[in-house]
Amino acid sequence: MLARWLSRVLPLAFPLALTIFIVFILIAPSLASAASPSVVRFSPQGTVKQVRQVTARFSDPMVPLGDPRDTAAPFEVDCPAHGAARWIDSRNWSFDFASDLPAGLRCAFKMRAGLKTLAGNAFIDLQTFSFDTGGPSIIEQRPWPGSIDIDEQQAFVLVLDAEPDEATILEHAGFSVEGVTQRIGVTIVNSADRDTLLKRFEKTTSKKPVVILAAKQRFPNNAAVSLIWGKGIKSKSGIATDQDQTLSYKTRRVFEATMRCERENAKAGCIPLTPITLSFSAPISAAQAKKIALAGPDGTRQFAPISDPSDVSSLTCKGPFKELSEYRIEIPAGLKDDSGRDLANGSRFPMTIATGEFPPLAKFSARFGIIESADPVLPLTVRNLEAQIAGQQIKLGDSGSGSSVRDLMTRLEAVLWRVPEPKATDVISWLNRVAEAKRATSVFSGENAGGAKQFTMPKPNGPNAFEVMGIPLKRPGLYIVELKSTRLGSILLGAPRPMYVPTAALVTNLAVHFKQGVANSIVWVTALE
Repeated sequence: MLARWLSRVLPLAFPLALTIFIVFILIAPSLASAASPSVVRFSPQGTVKQVRQVTARFSDPMVPLGDPRDTAAPFEVDCPAHGAARWIDSRNWSFDFASDLPAGLRCAFKMRAGLKTLAGNAFIDLQTFSFDTGGPSIIEQRPWPGSIDIDEQQAFVLVLDAEPDEATILEHAGFSVEGVTQRIGVTIVNSADRDTLLKRFEKTTSKKPVVILAAKQRFPNNAAVSLIWGKGIKSKSGIATDQDQTLSYKTRRVFEATMRCERENAKAGCIPLTPITLSFSAPISAAQAKKIALAGPDGTRQFAPISDPSDVSSLTCKGPFKELSEYRIEIPAGLKDDSGRDLANGSRFPMTIATGEFPPLAKFSARFGIIESADPVLPLTVRNLEAQIAGQQIKLGDSGSGSSVRDLMTRLEAVLWRVPEPKATDVISWLNRVAEAKRATSVFSGENAGGAKQFTMPKPNGPNAFEVMGIPLKRPGLYIVELKSTRLGSILLGAPRPMYVPTAALVTNLAVHFKQGVANSIVWVTALE
């Protein structure tokens, strides 16, 4: 029965559905065109800085394609700034300002009554679009953000993009200071100081709105400071800022003087050979610097040279100074920095400085040297070492027996040990050892050290004397000489262990010469005499 009913109904239903579909296709454009046109995009809206152009896009063509003349303005413009309207194409319209809009402006664009599309369709919903350019913002400032040496009573020159309402500045601007729990209020500088600052920064502030702020209290030294241009500061037109603008700084250190010198350790006196420097945390005048003196134990006064009179931040007196003596730094009364601050630690002056001993020294002239065999003596410079200096010595040359020798100035007990005729690789190996030697390790440690012979070398003028001593070598050959000093190690290595000072000396009567030519070269040997 169902099959019989479907066979009767389906032939009738299909033509009806096809007819409805065709009718819908034909009338759909008419239905769409009958819908109310609208603005599908408008820009800008809300709060926007530096607006130069306003644009609108319509859902339907408004002017003929290819003839975008402004036959009918789509908006009624309410804006303090003047501009020119134009159609970009049949759907897109723009309003161009002559320059970027300053802050503090509000503009409204209301769709014109009776506005129709190119097809004659009227706009039912006549919308109003608006934007503002925000409250006054900081566009330039002095000092620069990030400055780490601002004054304790710093004035801040702020260049704005709109004339501000000063009452709202006092209400919403302030300073956040490290170590201070509450925000510090601001004052507006309107005195003669303002004219001075405006003249100084004339190029920066020329023909622009400027406000100069200062804190209601002094900033602490060496503290982080943030200037907060707060939300709610209004322009004279009544438009307020919608967010905080923060500038970060740091105050300068307190004005004080610091003495510096090199020491063997924190509790030792100044090393007499090194300079003594007096540094200031802020510059002082050259006139005051010329009165600062370093008085010696005998009453003589030394004045430091001034290289740059316009910026005196440190004074240095060069050594050498007398060892184990007292010196005194004298400064003039009422010493001030370039901004008039008194010296915070001025009560410490005159400041007494003690010098220590001359540092211990054991030094060969080089890691390698050539000595003429006529009277071969290896020079050694020593100071403040042990009364007897321990050393080791190897003679690279012909095999033979040991012998004892005497220096004419000091009694030197030494044993020279000769190894068999050395190979070139052995010589290079020993020279590399000496060249790469470390102060805490002996060059005779490890392999090839069995031939090292000990000797002691008394200092004739006592352990503290600064003197040049001679180690006689006598016979030709390559010598490896090393000094060992526990005192030198305890001072320079910072531990009670020995320090080693090596050198290599070639005693010879021959010299090798080399001359390079364009096509070839020549090598020859001569006697040193």
